[in-house]
Amino acid sequence: MQRVFEGDQQAFTCLVELHLTPIHHYALRLSGSRADADDLAQDTFLKARQKASAYRARKARLSTWLHRIAHNLWVDEVRRRRPLPIDTEPVVDGPHTAREREDRAGAVNAALARLPENQRCALVLCAQQGMSNAEAAMVMGLGVRAVESLLARARGRLKAELSDAI
Repeated sequence: MQRVFEGDQQAFTCLVELHLTPIHHYALRLSGSRADADDLAQDTFLKARQKASAYRARKARLSTWLHRIAHNLWVDEVRRRRPLPIDTEPVVDGPHTAREREDRAGAVNAALARLPENQRCALVLCAQQGMSNAEAAMVMGLGVRAVESLLARARGRLKAELSDAI
């Protein structure tokens, strides 16, 4: 990050290559739209370049810091415009036909989109991005117990909604 701060284009390219996929995946799960995810991922790396001097390795892993930037940008965007569009691309693997997978994916995406922002974010960070509860808490600026509570509520809501839909 020091090299990125100093303007080293090769270091910035390396940063993007290493972290673009997980950041884009996170952005896609939050926004539900490929176009919005593309914009959010791009903005995340531009902001990381601008704020490279603010990164503190002792406080958080680089991936956690980048997710925090993406999270903050997404929250800002959500506040600017509601509701978020949801693509219906399949995001879960299911048995049988392509139509059944599409139906399941649509139900999951719709249920995920109906979750409150903080529950959706916690669930995506932990279940989809593979972060620990502590890392998700850092990204979201919350305590670990608050994240655990958000996860429990999110899973409960999804289970209730999806048991009826699938």
